[in-house]
Amino acid sequence: MKVNTAKTQLIVFGSKGMLRGFPKVTVKFGSSVLSESESVRNLGLVMDRYLSFDVHIDQLVGRCTGVLVALSHARHCLPSDVIADVVNCLVTSSIRYCISIYATSGQTPIKRIQKLINFCARVICGKRKYDHISAEIKRLGWLSAEQLVLYHRLCMIRKVLLTGHPPGIAEYFTTVSHSHDTRALGQLARPQIKNNAGKRRLCFSGADAYNQLPMSVREVGLPLFKARLVELLLRDDGG
Repeated sequence: MKVNTAKTQLIVFGSKGMLRGFPKVTVKFGSSVLSESESVRNLGLVMDRYLSFDVHIDQLVGRCTGVLVALSHARHCLPSDVIADVVNCLVTSSIRYCISIYATSGQTPIKRIQKLINFCARVICGKRKYDHISAEIKRLGWLSAEQLVLYHRLCMIRKVLLTGHPPGIAEYFTTVSHSHDTRALGQLARPQIKNNAGKRRLCFSGADAYNQLPMSVREVGLPLFKARLVELLLRDDGG
């Protein structure tokens, strides 16, 4: 396969400690030299060298805020249902795309995305900047940013368990099975972990969250699983 250097990017991933003082990497293809990038885009997801996804969130917030500001200025000439449709098509769909990846690096991304969700609700409901918006979000039936991350992670796990694909992820989720009856029988096995970083891994935190779901949610097909999961998350939030 011939490499098109104009469409190829190079990046080195690692922690800040690992990459501190790390020499710049270059790769030569024929007469072209490919230099290391600070961030790269793959299928719409922007990854920086530390996998903090700060660049992705910066671009997402900037793009979505521009749409929301324009819609708020056009409220007087657009029906409310049209505004809601535009927000859902251009903003909330962008927020949900890959949220279970880019919003898992700490509480800061969650807070930034929650502010964006609040802005969406304000534009749809005609609320001002400092008006309370929690009740309107519940009325719209929306999940919070933290709940969206959990929702998409659990839906992915359920799909993997049902289909066995992709194999690279499916191999991390195995069901506990042994001859004696215990509370863990039939639940997803969690790997042994040594530190807090291990607890954040999908194979541990995802399995832990999945095991806490009631059987009425876990033992159904994917479409019904999604519907019941939303109902459960909204109910647990007091909605």
